[in-house]
Amino acid sequence: AKMPLSLDSDQPKTLDFPYIYPTLPFLKTLLYLKDSRCLQLRKQLRSLEKRKVKMKLVRLVYYSHASREMSLSDLKSILDTARRNNQAEGICGMLSYEQQYFLQALEGERSAVNELYLDIADDPRHDEITIISYEEITAPIFKQWKMGYAGGSAEFTKLLKEMGQTEFLPETMSPRQAFQFLQHLAGNQDNL
Repeated sequence: AKMPLSLDSDQPKTLDFPYIYPTLPFLKTLLYLKDSRCLQLRKQLRSLEKRKVKMKLVRLVYYSHASREMSLSDLKSILDTARRNNQAEGICGMLSYEQQYFLQALEGERSAVNELYLDIADDPRHDEITIISYEEITAPIFKQWKMGYAGGSAEFTKLLKEMGQTEFLPETMSPRQAFQFLQHLAGNQDNL
């Protein structure tokens, strides 16, 4: 069923209910609207919340090559933006950067992670963006950080050596190695 709905506009908008089911954040926004025509949508959201509908959580791990050497200022800017945006989207993760390579894990609701990855892939600061793994998870591992960060350090080098590497080359890591590398680094983060 379609229902006209005006959202601060002279022209009514039409919403198609079957297509808004997966967008729980949108439905939550509608709870705060005063428009009486949102009543049916509010009821739908409350029904979903009562049934405790769980959105599918995923973890996406990828690596990419920076298009230029990143300064501390560049990395701080990336992390500040990521932390602010991830907070709003319910995404968490871990980022590592060394020798012009990024290695990152993103965790959160499937559609939010997918959208974020598409935005990341469009960023001109890097290329050769390659997904190492993408899997459903029951709970996030990096939930303490909206975006954790670890760069080159003694622990970083030690972990590389344990993996049989002398330099940071994420393309040579298996999905399990990449995830475990980030998981270990999460306990030894840089303050950026």
